[in-house]
Amino acid sequence: MTLLSRNGVARLGRVGFSLALAAPMLLLMGCGETDPDRVYDRALAAVETARIDDAESELRRLGELRPPTVLDRGLRARVAIARNRTDEAIELLRSIPDDHALASWARLREGQLLVRLHRFPAAEAALLAALAIDPTLVEPRRELIYIYGLQLRRRDLDRTFREVSARSRLSPKEVWVWCMVRDLAWWSPGEHAPLLEAAIAADPGDRASIRALAEVERRQGHYDAAEALLARNPADDADTIAALAEIDLERTGPDAARARLASAPRPDDPAFDGLRGRIALAERRAEDAVRLLTRALEHDPGRRGAIADLGKALVLAGQPDRGRPYVESAARIDRLDNLLLQAENRIQTRDPALLRSLAEACEAADRLPEARAWYNLLLELDPTAPAVQSALFRLDRRLTPVDKAP
Repeated sequence: MTLLSRNGVARLGRVGFSLALAAPMLLLMGCGETDPDRVYDRALAAVETARIDDAESELRRLGELRPPTVLDRGLRARVAIARNRTDEAIELLRSIPDDHALASWARLREGQLLVRLHRFPAAEAALLAALAIDPTLVEPRRELIYIYGLQLRRRDLDRTFREVSARSRLSPKEVWVWCMVRDLAWWSPGEHAPLLEAAIAADPGDRASIRALAEVERRQGHYDAAEALLARNPADDADTIAALAEIDLERTGPDAARARLASAPRPDDPAFDGLRGRIALAERRAEDAVRLLTRALEHDPGRRGAIADLGKALVLAGQPDRGRPYVESAARIDRLDNLLLQAENRIQTRDPALLRSLAEACEAADRLPEARAWYNLLLELDPTAPAVQSALFRLDRRLTPVDKAP
């Protein structure tokens, strides 16, 4: 991506726009300089060489010579970031209009600063704005992966990993995390809880972080703490109602969970289908369970829990032949998860045998985008490997365009 500077085109890097070529004379300070463009160039050169004191001096001079332009505000934002004046930097970045060449960079940097402040809803909005301006960007998506992972937003996380994988190579650790979070099997209360607490403190209206922290508490059996957290969210929030019903089902039983869902503003919300299917299965209402779990998988394909439950429901309904493929599919996902757990401490070694076994297990479990990512890592080790090239060709014939093309 390119940016228009005063003298032409500059490249946009990870932390901002850089000067493509700076003449040595730009480094000479001229106390009596009255040409604002030359003062700007000296300020930019100072920022590029990390001479922040000099940059601030030049920007003060620039402010005396002209009202701040968009480029001036972008440069002032870089200085504010270097000085850790985060609020000032965010305000300057937000002042850059969406139709300016700096806009995608500004929205990205704003999002990154807000992530640092644990203000996740505002950070997500800024990062999505960067992608709306330039859909080809990868870095905003990587920042979103961090947010979605912390907030346990499985579907958003999977979708964003797919988008990054289609545009960029993932590291072995990134592919491993992607595989684990498909069913939220990878989480660490000691790591996640403090970050989620900081996010809620920074933005008490952060519904997703509240739900995620409640999920962490529920998984540890701390039902009262989970309910107290969820009580902070609006009573009509469908995802919060589902989380409360999940607690009811585990702690009290299907009657309480069913009553909770029935009292929701939209009892037939598709977000409830998986849970309602589990309730029906627990009550041995086989036909209802099959109907609801089938709808749940249509709404959220590939969910291991729904796959396994649908297989059980079909067997209970007297349709073992229809249920067997679902039971076997869930078993293949379980084998993949076990392999991933065993591989956690060895994943960075890039052992070809390990990568191949993970690729094959993903393909067998119908986790095709993840399988493609593992095979691409193998291809980096041996670009001429016929078996890997054949596997990638086979996968490309089955994958959707969004999983293949930038």
